[in-house]
Amino acid sequence: MSNSITEIGDGAFKRISSLETVTFPEKLTYIGAEAFSQTALTEVNIPDSVEYIGENAFFGTDIKSVELPSKELYIGENSFGSCDKLESVVFPAGYTMHSDSDEQFAWGRSLSDIYLSDGITNDAAESIIRSLKKEPSSYYNVHFPDSTEISDELISEFPEYITAVGNGSCPAIIKLAEAMNSVEFTDDHVPDIYVTRNTLYLNSDKYTENVEMEIYDTGTHFQTNLTVHQVDCNTDLYFRLAKMFFRKQYPDLEVSRIGSYDNPDRILASLEHVYRKTDYIYPREWHWTERVPVVYDETTKDTVKYLEENDMVSIYCSEVPKNSDKISTVILGSNVTKIERNALKNYYKMKRIFIPRSVTYIEEGAIYEYHTILFTTPDDKGYIEQFAEQNDFTVKYVDNAEEMNIT
Repeated sequence: MSNSITEIGDGAFKRISSLETVTFPEKLTYIGAEAFSQTALTEVNIPDSVEYIGENAFFGTDIKSVELPSKELYIGENSFGSCDKLESVVFPAGYTMHSDSDEQFAWGRSLSDIYLSDGITNDAAESIIRSLKKEPSSYYNVHFPDSTEISDELISEFPEYITAVGNGSCPAIIKLAEAMNSVEFTDDHVPDIYVTRNTLYLNSDKYTENVEMEIYDTGTHFQTNLTVHQVDCNTDLYFRLAKMFFRKQYPDLEVSRIGSYDNPDRILASLEHVYRKTDYIYPREWHWTERVPVVYDETTKDTVKYLEENDMVSIYCSEVPKNSDKISTVILGSNVTKIERNALKNYYKMKRIFIPRSVTYIEEGAIYEYHTILFTTPDDKGYIEQFAEQNDFTVKYVDNAEEMNIT
């Protein structure tokens, strides 16, 4: 193309199947809608002068990677849609999403890596992340430069189909890891607990110690060793307590009053009646419809707390990531020496766990699902095999955690 060309019109090269390469003029500012749609282009170098890329401009091409201009840029709907060989996109330091751009980009199904260049603004980084929409089988790795920060709002809404990749010193990576969003570290500054996709990494006994029931409402936490002082009949907690009590999930649980019953035998009979008669499916979260229950800490005698109508309430295990119901793999590090009761009980979808030979104590009830496969190294056989045999777990051997067959 002539260097004097500043615009490429709509549909200019549409469906020219023999077109495999193109060199853009240095002063080009406009690429029209469907300009190169359904051509055989395999690569494009878009000059920094470009301000506008129309809808479907590169739709259905064979482009493998794209580096966008370092300026404010309008990107139309489906500009790179159905580019099924496109694997990576680079957003340079000066990139800014035009306010009129489509809210979500439509990339090809092969896109896996988004690179945010060093110096990119925090606002630009957030707009890019928010623009990535979930396509069938689309999971993105967003590579963060060391200095990037993102808002608490985005951290709380961070999509589960995005993995943040970067150094352990990057502020965005640190915050995302602490919030148990999916992160992948490119250096050795790795915290003791973090999640990568559906895998939980634990490398401290702190996160494998005995976990007690925790009941909380919005903004108020009651810590461990709780006694449920009073529960009115016909509430969700009433059914939940019955299940926990008779399945002996919490042997130390005390219930001192159910409705008008304060006699231990009547309380026991009431809970047993509910447990035997109901097939209630317990949600992880629910809303109260009455001003109950009253909960207090038996040890510290803290002030009784009433939960107000419509307070959001959960019963769960402390130190459990917010996305624990998606965890299928747990990898324990060499610093872990014990797994105590209930420590991994809330990982209902866990299928495999790597247990290093440093673990010399696993308490009964530490792992919830008996179909979980235990992986360990083949050396120093002994304690882990003994635990597995006593508790009907299957053991498989690998040289390291990375060799586990994750399906």
